[in-house]
Amino acid sequence: MNLGLFVRSAIMVIATVVAVSHARAQTQSAAAVAKEAFIYGFPIVAGYETLYKQAVDRAGPDFKAPFDSIGHSSRVATSQDTQFVTPNSDTPYSYVWMDLRAEPLVITMPGIEKGRYYSAQLIDLYTHNFGYLGTRNHGNAGGDFLIAGPDWKGAIPSGIKAIIVSETRIAYALFRTQMFNPADLKNVQAVQAQYRVRTLSQYLDTPAPAAATAIDWPKPVAGMTKTAAMFPYLNFLLQFCPTHPSEEAMRERFATLGIGAGLVFDPAKLAPDAAKAVDQAIASAWNDEKDRRARMIAGEFSQSDIFGDRRFMNGDYLRRFVAADLGIYGNTKEEAVYPNYFSDSEGRPLDAASNRYTLRFEKGQLPPANAFWSLTMYDGKTKLLVENPLQRYLINSPMANAFKADRDGSVTLYLQKDSPGAALESNWLPAPAGPFYAILRIYLPKAEVLDGRWKHPPLIRVGTGETTGVAATGAALATTDTRIGRLEFERGYPSQATVKTLFDQMDFQRATQAYLWSLPLMGFAQWQHEHEQVFGAEDTDLVMYNSYRDKLGLLTANATTPYILGFPNLGRTGPLVIEIPPGPTAGGISDMWQMGVGNGDFGEAGPDKAMGDKLLILGPGQEDPKAAGYRVVRSPTVSVFIGFRVLSPDPQAGKALLDKFRIYPYS
Repeated sequence: MNLGLFVRSAIMVIATVVAVSHARAQTQSAAAVAKEAFIYGFPIVAGYETLYKQAVDRAGPDFKAPFDSIGHSSRVATSQDTQFVTPNSDTPYSYVWMDLRAEPLVITMPGIEKGRYYSAQLIDLYTHNFGYLGTRNHGNAGGDFLIAGPDWKGAIPSGIKAIIVSETRIAYALFRTQMFNPADLKNVQAVQAQYRVRTLSQYLDTPAPAAATAIDWPKPVAGMTKTAAMFPYLNFLLQFCPTHPSEEAMRERFATLGIGAGLVFDPAKLAPDAAKAVDQAIASAWNDEKDRRARMIAGEFSQSDIFGDRRFMNGDYLRRFVAADLGIYGNTKEEAVYPNYFSDSEGRPLDAASNRYTLRFEKGQLPPANAFWSLTMYDGKTKLLVENPLQRYLINSPMANAFKADRDGSVTLYLQKDSPGAALESNWLPAPAGPFYAILRIYLPKAEVLDGRWKHPPLIRVGTGETTGVAATGAALATTDTRIGRLEFERGYPSQATVKTLFDQMDFQRATQAYLWSLPLMGFAQWQHEHEQVFGAEDTDLVMYNSYRDKLGLLTANATTPYILGFPNLGRTGPLVIEIPPGPTAGGISDMWQMGVGNGDFGEAGPDKAMGDKLLILGPGQEDPKAAGYRVVRSPTVSVFIGFRVLSPDPQAGKALLDKFRIYPYS
């Protein structure tokens, strides 16, 4: 073998490979950054669509009030309301979009009667719930509350009950006022009329500070949150979002793709492969969101686990993405929890076109709430409320006195498209003639809800022998919460849904084990393939990695000593001889599982102690010729990895040593 000529050729090939690898790395980096930025930015831009409709587009049908003013929806949502997905129909809303750049705002909560729930949910542009005013935190006595932006440094004036600071310079206050029944609407409107919003200077009756710079709000376009068209809007909004210390490195990564406050994202400037990779990365982000949502539907976690403040979200941006897509601006779980029904007790999707369902609460086991609870029906296709002849979109605790109880004191609710009959109509929640889901909202949940002692009952498909949540034999449907979700057992045996879950989990575990088991083999196999296809190396060739540039693809390589590597196939060569000259070298032989082969070390690390050696490498089933003068090394795999380093600091001495290495078939 002419090692010097081969090394020069290898270096030329490596230069080409490195250039190609660099372009590939740029494409991969663009894809990774785009996916991360899309998952991070989706809630911000999705929220902007609401901001624009409610506070900017004065001619639009959804306009509520200009910034720093309050607007009201003095009615509950109906099937005609399409602004929010998964809306609640319990509490008429009031809305304030807050511009906190110039000065704080003061929100006044009126004193109201005991027994009525009200709140102001404070939400920053990230969609974090950074505070609450109202019944849970401050009771129903009311008061004045200061809402400040991240740049405010003033003193708290007298008369202020509490100060709450937003991370972002633009924030949202979403008010909810409980309505007991349709006849209660005038009382709700009277409460809404007493909510007040003032700038701090108005509250103190002092001159206003200099106004903040006027904002040119870009108009949202249809579908902008589905593709890379979202990024320019994200860049615009990030000017109002000072970088949190925990996100500095992430924001720096975003900037490499032109994503950040004051930056320009221009896909036209990306290489064609990189632009395509960005689109694929966004599609991958949506797939991740779909998978995470499926885990929630399967019971691995609940809808109550996807809303909260920054500390609660703990850097889980995919969870924030799911929350914004499923039902943006949901409550923190201490304020309200949302047990959901996306499937029946056997794990099947809900569809009322040809099915009827029952939800049975044992005696005394209606949802435990310090405020109230409601069960709301949604169309599975539109995520909106369902048109029905009763105009009933929910069943809630104020209706409980009218429920028809079962003989044992339990309460069964009927979720179906047709009336269960006049006698049971008080317990009927009308469903669409097709896919649906239902959300159970528990406002100010009691401790047994938050700590898991109370569990919402399963939704039973009528016709499975379990029309009331009790098996036909009389044995109760049992559930067990595990790390892979809630498992159900019918008459002591796992349900079909549980069997499927367990088999899916077994498949997952086996796939994971297979991947980890095969990873070392596949890594070496890929490297061997590159040696043969890129370098043109044959079984008796060794490739030298000499310069820093050569070693870019080697993990944890040092920058001083040359590396000499080869991947001979003993099936093609037969037994193979390696002659190692005396001198400062260190190396060894590994099988394709990346395990050292027996006594295969040589040089200063081997038994020859750098005094020179002559190895005979045998593959599986190859006979030992019992020849004198060889140290036999047997590999359990047909191909082997040979790797060593020259430890001499003198390049000329090192080259002279390399020229004395020999590798050839024994035959």
